[in-house]
Amino acid sequence: MFEAIILAGLVLLNYSQALPTSPTVQQIQASRSDQGHLIDRRAEDSSIPLERDESAGIFTANMVIEGILLPMHVDTGSSQLWGAHESCQACRDAHMIVLDTVLPEECERKDIQYAAGTVTGCLANTSVSLGSYYVEDLRILLATDISEEIAMHGHLYSGTLGLADDKLTIGNTSTFGSSLFTQGQIPSPKIGFYLPGRNNPVDEGKMAFGNSIERFTTNIEPITLPRARPDDGVYVINVTKVSVGETTVASNQQAVLDTGSLGIGIPPSMSDNILSTIYGKITEEDGGKKVNGSSPLGENNLTSLSFTFDGKTFNVGYEELISTSQEDGQCWALMDTYKGNEADETWILGEAFLHTASPSYIL
Repeated sequence: MFEAIILAGLVLLNYSQALPTSPTVQQIQASRSDQGHLIDRRAEDSSIPLERDESAGIFTANMVIEGILLPMHVDTGSSQLWGAHESCQACRDAHMIVLDTVLPEECERKDIQYAAGTVTGCLANTSVSLGSYYVEDLRILLATDISEEIAMHGHLYSGTLGLADDKLTIGNTSTFGSSLFTQGQIPSPKIGFYLPGRNNPVDEGKMAFGNSIERFTTNIEPITLPRARPDDGVYVINVTKVSVGETTVASNQQAVLDTGSLGIGIPPSMSDNILSTIYGKITEEDGGKKVNGSSPLGENNLTSLSFTFDGKTFNVGYEELISTSQEDGQCWALMDTYKGNEADETWILGEAFLHTASPSYIL
């Protein structure tokens, strides 16, 4: 069973029927000194600190649901907020923190189908807070069962905070983010991120509602990304150009920005030559791709991949496109072609890209 999913967070859409996976070697236990305890429902800081796990590339935020602190997977590729319930044996076996909220008497089974894994449960209204923000009577899913793909990360998170549109929630109900704007708790329907890469162990990740992330960091130029397809529910942007090294490989395409995904998904319409150009020799193993730990483009060309949009070019270094070194000295490729419509020209840009910019999404 693989420990990390390259493109795990996206709710299944027409262009993401099955997405590539990548093994990693070890799990790193998250610190849970306060999690699972009853605490005050509000916090003081308006920014939300994000904790990153190196092995899985997952960012989590501490959220309070019914007075219990849970680590939540932060995911812009889905909308439905869910938390593990005490009736979920698979959740307990995975060492998730569970909620003891009373289930509705008439519990109609609902499923969330992700690109990697499924969550099943009952909808219920409850109080939720994140940092200084608080929403009462929010519709969430209490998970009564989870698939093996979700359970493998139970040591990291006990639910998911979906930050895409209301239209992707079960029943098109409000998300936590849209509720904040509707209730006047944030001045604008925006959310910003600062996601430091593996080579920046000092800075912590941060998230901010209703404002640019610019006030939290100065080493990365923030950008605001307008949507290309608002009806999709997720964050699709226009990409002017995609380059590998000095060569342009695609023009006038689109991309989904997804904090819930670790790597980069190449649309099926693109040639597999992109992978060999970036990685050089590739060895298929255990459903993933083993590659060299150094770029075949040479030490003087550390930019393996670049994306141009909104008049700016953002470079993705080779080190962001590979896992940490394995016992055999090789690394897992964090970039692959996903299975979908062969005519599709939509890239999926996960954490590997998001380290290069601090985008502000429109909720």
